[in-house]
Amino acid sequence: MPTTTKGYDPLFLGTDHQIDFPTLTGKVKEHALKGGEIFDFTHFSLVMNKETKFALYSIAIVDKYKHRNIERGNNDWHYDERIGKNNQVGDELYEQNDWDRGHLTRRYDICWGDQAEQANYDSFCWANITLQHHDFNTGIWNDLENWLLDYVEDGGEMIVTTGPVHKDNDSEYCGVHQPSGCKIKVPYGFWKSITFVDQNQSLRTLAFIIRQYKNAHDNLATRFKPLKTYQVPLTTITRETEIEFDKKQYDTNPLFFFANPTTAEKDIQTPEAYLIENKTDIILDRNI
Repeated sequence: MPTTTKGYDPLFLGTDHQIDFPTLTGKVKEHALKGGEIFDFTHFSLVMNKETKFALYSIAIVDKYKHRNIERGNNDWHYDERIGKNNQVGDELYEQNDWDRGHLTRRYDICWGDQAEQANYDSFCWANITLQHHDFNTGIWNDLENWLLDYVEDGGEMIVTTGPVHKDNDSEYCGVHQPSGCKIKVPYGFWKSITFVDQNQSLRTLAFIIRQYKNAHDNLATRFKPLKTYQVPLTTITRETEIEFDKKQYDTNPLFFFANPTTAEKDIQTPEAYLIENKTDIILDRNI
């Protein structure tokens, strides 16, 4: 099945709420494949990391009310010729271990509209897959994805951006069939953000981060427990990934990253990070 070129649309939420592609800075810009070229798939686009051979981020447009129930079929795992097989990690990495073929852009989210079947196929491209521990992929990550889809009501449309968090001391793993000396970096964790228009026609952006293993020694490790979901300011994602988002997304995120008179008065620690154990824990807005 050929790959479509109709990927992420910055005007998906309407001309009044244009959300441009993320931009890359610092080391992550240097590590981007082909100078940060954007590769379009059905209902999503992504940028690849030439060092890790995983995506730096994947950004999708989702319409929950046009969802179609497309069967997974035979799980058509495949390489994208535009990206090149040597720039993608394939099935050999996922045999005889506890690592899942983790979708960045979720298959279910993009199976909507007339192109649902093509979107289903595109979601199985290795460029959209990364190492996710089985307990992470089938547990809290899946829960978060379901919560966020439930959260969007009016219009049912949202932008979902997802990517890995990498650290200098990431664990390394070689699949059972990988050549000797290979060093595939296991993502320290993952982040996800959604942007949508609420019932008052106001733009909203929520951001989350989850660690997937323990061996890390940095600021995140002191605040975030492994396999726990935290809602954070979008600026936290930028700090950890060197990916910058559309200014409107920062402006419509309800959490504080920097201290200010309000945080001092309310004794709020910044950057904010809240443990999310249920959909009702998610902070959408705040009256402070």
